[in-house]
Amino acid sequence: MFETAAYAVPPLRPSRVYRPHGEGPSITDRDGGCYDRAAMERSPEIRTLIFGIYDVLVGKPGPHDFVLDDPQVHGIGSDPSEWWDGPRLGEILTEQGAALAGAEILGADPQAFAEHGVGWAYDRFVYRTPDGVETPFRVTAAFVRRGNAWKLVLWHDAVPIANEDAIGVTIPT
Repeated sequence: MFETAAYAVPPLRPSRVYRPHGEGPSITDRDGGCYDRAAMERSPEIRTLIFGIYDVLVGKPGPHDFVLDDPQVHGIGSDPSEWWDGPRLGEILTEQGAALAGAEILGADPQAFAEHGVGWAYDRFVYRTPDGVETPFRVTAAFVRRGNAWKLVLWHDAVPIANEDAIGVTIPT
């Protein structure tokens, strides 16, 4: 459970029910069993957590201990040196937010989903630095559930650039 009530996560509700093959509306799994079609659900909890991480990214107080304490955690940013492994990712995002205190995230509308103990989110927004420079950003994140808390395991933020500008070739988009 996060330290502040704003980021509290309620207990997991099972949304995917395993059934033997052929019993009810379902999707066949590789092992021959089936699962409910309504397994993937929007996750207001993860959406709230993403907004909390955005607070951290602009130097505001946000959730604490939101990154899983595991060496397999990974973060990727737009700068070539932004390639981070391990639970220090939360500290790095906090340090970056502190360096850009007063920045704003404009037009954020994260889409967040969960299925069983796995969650993910994506968003695009404009990041406005304290001196007024506006840059479009894209974010994707993956989470796992540990107890009653969602923990970040993958963070990727990027500045979109046209394929032609990045690789010198126009390809279908």
